[in-house]
Amino acid sequence: MESLQQGSRVLSSNYGQGSRVSLGFRQQQKHQLKQKLSIDPRVVMQGKLLELNQAELDAAVDAEMLENPALIRLDDPEPITQEEVLKKIAPQELAPSGDWHEGKRSLPSDDPTSWVELASSQTTLCEHLMASLLPRLPEELRRAGQWAIHSLDERGYLDISVEELAYESGCSLEEAAAVILALQECEPPGIGASTLRECLMLQLKGNDSVTQMAKQILEEGWEEFIAGRHLKLSRKFGAVLPLIKRACSRIKNLSPFPAETFNSCYSIQESAVPVAADLQIQRSETGWKITVQGVSADSLGIEHFYRKKSNEIKARSEHSRFYECAESKHILMYVKRASEFIEGVQVRHKTMHLIGAYLAQEQTGFLTTGSYRFLRSLTRSKMAKDLGLHESTVSRATAGKHIQMPSGEVVSFEVFFKPALKVQKMIEEILASENPSNPLSDEAIALKLAELDIKVARRTVHKYRDLARLSSSRRRRAA
Repeated sequence: MESLQQGSRVLSSNYGQGSRVSLGFRQQQKHQLKQKLSIDPRVVMQGKLLELNQAELDAAVDAEMLENPALIRLDDPEPITQEEVLKKIAPQELAPSGDWHEGKRSLPSDDPTSWVELASSQTTLCEHLMASLLPRLPEELRRAGQWAIHSLDERGYLDISVEELAYESGCSLEEAAAVILALQECEPPGIGASTLRECLMLQLKGNDSVTQMAKQILEEGWEEFIAGRHLKLSRKFGAVLPLIKRACSRIKNLSPFPAETFNSCYSIQESAVPVAADLQIQRSETGWKITVQGVSADSLGIEHFYRKKSNEIKARSEHSRFYECAESKHILMYVKRASEFIEGVQVRHKTMHLIGAYLAQEQTGFLTTGSYRFLRSLTRSKMAKDLGLHESTVSRATAGKHIQMPSGEVVSFEVFFKPALKVQKMIEEILASENPSNPLSDEAIALKLAELDIKVARRTVHKYRDLARLSSSRRRRAA
C-alpha cells in the first residue's frame, strides 16, 4: 500500500510538470522558399493569335474592337467622342447627382481582364506525343520518333509501314519496330495503330475475364463480331452468352479514332469550299516575295482620345490621386490591352513571314515547279531548330493554315511535313500522265517511284491509291 501511494505521488508530480509545460508558449520561426511558375499573359495571347488563320484573325480583331474602345483600325473614319468614352467607362459622370448610387452599381469591375482567361491554349496531339515519346527513346532514335509522330493521320493511325519508317529515318527494321511499339504505349490509348482492329486491341488493358474474351474476339472472331453473331461466338469459344455480350459491349465502347480528343497538328482538312491562303509566296525578278495575308499590326492603332488621356494620366499620377479614380484605371486598362493585342498581331505576322522565307529557301524546287518529286523531307522540329523557335511555335503557326504557291495553287502546310502525302501526290501525278488504254498497275507505279528515288512496296502504293480514291488499273481500263 505504501509503495502504491508513492507511485501515485510520482505520477501526480510528473502530471503537474507536464501540464505546466503544455501550457507554456513556444515561439518558432520558419522560413520557406517556394517557387511559383507564372505565365506572361502576353505570351498566352500571342500564342492564341498565332493559331488563328486569316478568317479567324479578322473575326478576332472585330470582336476585340467591340469590347475595347481603345482599339481602332487606322482607316476607320468615325472618331470616338468624349461622351461615348464616359458612357463606356464612367457612366456615373453622366448620371444626375441623385442617381449616384444607381450609377455606381453599374460601374465595371476595377479588376483588369486577364488575357489568360481570354486566350486559352490547347495542346495539340503532336505536341503531346513529342513530350511523351521522345524522352523514352535514345538520342539516335528520336529522329525516327519524330518521323513516326508526323506520319499519323487525322484519326491517330500510323500512315507508314515499318520498312518506310526505317528507310526515311535511317534506322534498322528492329529499331523502327521498337519506335512504333513505344509510340503505341503513349496516350491516348490506341494511338499509332495501323488498322481498326489493332487500335481496339491496344485499348484493352487488364486480365479479367471480360477483357480476355474481348481480346480473343478481336483476334479470332472479328467477322462474327462485325456481323453481331453472338451465338456463333459463344459456340466458337465455348463461352456463356452473357460473357460474349459483355465482351462485345466492351469493344463497342472503345474509341475507333484515338486522335479525336486532340487538335491534331497534322490533320488535312478536305473541303469542297475553296480555302483562303494565309501565306503567299511569289517569285519575282529580285527574288522571293513573302506576303502574310490578313490583318497586320500596321492597320491597327490606339484611338486618339484614349492615347491622349493615357499620357495625361501617367504624367499626373506622381503628383495627385488622379491615377486612382475609376476613369483613369479603365483608360489605362483598355490602352494596355489594345497595345498587347497589336503586339500579338505583329508577332504573328513576323513568325509567319519567317516561316515563309524559310520554305522559299529550303523548298525552292517544289515551289518553282509545283512537282512533288522535288519536295524535300522536312519536319517541324528541324524547321524550329533552324529558325531558333520552339517547336510548339511552328506547330501553332502552321496547323490548319494554307499557303499559295507561285503557280497559284493553294496547298496545306502539311505537304511540307507529312512524308506519306508526298508519295500520295506523286502517285497522282504518275496516274495523271499514264496511257488511258494501258493503265499502270500498282507494281508498275512502284517501279516508276523507284526511278525517282522513292522506294515503296506495291502494297504501299495500293494503300495510298485508295486514300486518294483512285481506281485500280482494271477499273481505269474499263472506264
